[in-house]
Amino acid sequence: MADLKTKLLNSEVCHVFLQTGLKLPHANEVKKWHEGAIKLTINPGAGKRFHPFIGESEPLVINEKFAVDSQGVVDCEFWVEDIGEPLTLKIESEIAHEKLFDCKWKHKEIYIREVGMIWKRKIYRFPVHNYLKPHRGAEYRGYIPYFIVRSGSGTLRHLEDHYFVKEARDADLNNTRSLVPWCDGDKIRPLKSTNHIDRKHYNDLPRFLQFRHSQNNAFTMSAIYAAIDIVLRAVTTACEKACCCLLRCGNCRGVNSFRSLEDYARLFPEMGEMANWSKADIKDGLKVGEIFHDDGEFGRQIIQGPNSLKLTRVDELSPTWHEAVSKGMLPGYAIDDEDIEDVIKEGRLFEVVNSKLLDGVGHGGAWSWLINVRIRRQKWYVVHADCLFFWSKKRHPQYAFVPVLIRLENKNDGEPQTFWSPPNPESQFHDYGEHAMSWLLAKMHFRCADWQVYSVGTHFARAHAMSEVFGTSMFRNLPSAHPCSGSCSPISKES
Repeated sequence: MADLKTKLLNSEVCHVFLQTGLKLPHANEVKKWHEGAIKLTINPGAGKRFHPFIGESEPLVINEKFAVDSQGVVDCEFWVEDIGEPLTLKIESEIAHEKLFDCKWKHKEIYIREVGMIWKRKIYRFPVHNYLKPHRGAEYRGYIPYFIVRSGSGTLRHLEDHYFVKEARDADLNNTRSLVPWCDGDKIRPLKSTNHIDRKHYNDLPRFLQFRHSQNNAFTMSAIYAAIDIVLRAVTTACEKACCCLLRCGNCRGVNSFRSLEDYARLFPEMGEMANWSKADIKDGLKVGEIFHDDGEFGRQIIQGPNSLKLTRVDELSPTWHEAVSKGMLPGYAIDDEDIEDVIKEGRLFEVVNSKLLDGVGHGGAWSWLINVRIRRQKWYVVHADCLFFWSKKRHPQYAFVPVLIRLENKNDGEPQTFWSPPNPESQFHDYGEHAMSWLLAKMHFRCADWQVYSVGTHFARAHAMSEVFGTSMFRNLPSAHPCSGSCSPISKES
């Protein structure tokens, strides 16, 4: 009894706040993690032999139910002997019963956001933001076995004054580095889920580089429901057409078929509501359909779009454009009846070339038959598309940048290139004639090619694939206590 009284007199109250769970709450219920206990050790590896004012605490065991899918906080109080200032914190989990190791489905992970601590009326924060799981050797590869976290927002290693802090940072870095190995140069797989991390499949990645399980499940189920919906609609439309043929009804068409832009505008609100779009989005979509005929709006979207950096000034016509111009495929009214050479000298002719970037990209797909109501395999075309733009002096400055010539080439099927120009504004059928519809279709092909270049090149290659190199290097060389790691880690994980 006297020993306990003496121990309490030499101890301080340590108030711990363990924050678990992720930001998005669960849809129907709040799940709790109760597979075991969380064990905390303050200043692991510290000894008063070298630091008389800093010591290592005994393990603080928190045996509670922790929130998993939604954010939650568990707060506890412990008697802790005077250990000086809490500089590092070791976080590990222990299983409730050893026999649970034989039941793999019992081992659920827990996401730890942060551990807060009030010690001697001062607040200390230990950010974690990682997954923890009861482990035993290599059986649970993909999870860090334990965390050693430095207090504060971040510090540099060479500024640390205590050897045990440096050792803790090195141990933390080695744990992460073992899960993120570099991929050899001859094993790099372009356009795969991982290019520079030596992991073949997504499930082989470390858990902290994977998405949330509920997010993956929601994405998978939405994709399955969408595929089922497409198949059902295809079968329904095919049956309707078959019935129309039997009844010899020529005016009967499927609910989602259209033969003109007027039919599409009529069916667009119905299709938008079936896709659970808001009425405001449907109205905006109708507006886009009305203004897409305008070449000035088309040019404005090219300037303000994600691929605006591909827009270059034409100093000299390339052989492809020169051949088209020499054959009269660029009408004079498209450039306000000006001389093409004078336009080039004044710097008012521009181009966007997508064909070089799309060369070699095939089309088609295993599920391409879903887009055809006759349920047969159909190709998804990847058309090479380039566009020539002109800055007009006669138009309003906001809509002076217009397309004047589009080149299309279905190179995958060996079809020859074709050139398309805008209709004559003085024509009686300028808006809805055959020439106008062909020009509108050519603009749609170009926008599809422009979007494919953005998706594969600008978005994936220059964003995800490039950031993967820096993210892998960061995880292998910067411990979690480094300032850059704290700020760049969320970006690298999402990329």
